[in-house]
Amino acid sequence: MDKIKNEETYLRIGLTSTLNFNNIPELSNKIKALMTGGEIGTSHLVSSQLLRFLSKEKIDLVVIGEQSLHNKHDFQSYWLYREPLLLALPSSHPGSLKEKVSLTDVADLSLFWFSRNANPVFYDKCESYFQQLPFLLKRCQEPDDSLVMLSSIARGKGMALMPRSMCISNQKGLCYRELDKVAAQSLNIDIYAAIRKNESREVVINGLNRLLNEKEV
Repeated sequence: MDKIKNEETYLRIGLTSTLNFNNIPELSNKIKALMTGGEIGTSHLVSSQLLRFLSKEKIDLVVIGEQSLHNKHDFQSYWLYREPLLLALPSSHPGSLKEKVSLTDVADLSLFWFSRNANPVFYDKCESYFQQLPFLLKRCQEPDDSLVMLSSIARGKGMALMPRSMCISNQKGLCYRELDKVAAQSLNIDIYAAIRKNESREVVINGLNRLLNEKEV
């Protein structure tokens, strides 16, 4: 009986580690409010890991960056917020003098980039925009440690597109700039909440509704 009761009242939430939700006002208060109600367990993993855990019923509700290309029949996704990307670049670069930067302004810099396997939807969204540029965008392998990458940028070696909520490291020689309007329309991260399609437990539905600002059941 205790096990059944625990399953009905305990909510396991997964949050993508790609974003810092404390720096997203549109979501931080909702997530904090959710954490104060009842028993909550939280995991911070990349979106692909969160969806695997959701599929295996090890997590009940996840907040991820972009929708998954796989197992859409297993999940129900709900759009929450669009996170802008900022450009991390050397403060010594002429492009840093602009309030909003286009990729053409920094065409001489190599972009630290990742493998498509890490997040196919986000990768394809960005690549679709890159293919429209009037020049070939240079790429270099993104290191696993973001601080290592930012240190390289501060030394004048490359640039990176980063979620605004993660642009918190301050180093000499490093700066962050907003993208111009055209680039910003394509280079962003759509954030979704997802649950299993067969989910019927009240604690999970209520948790989702809190994120969506809808009435609890």
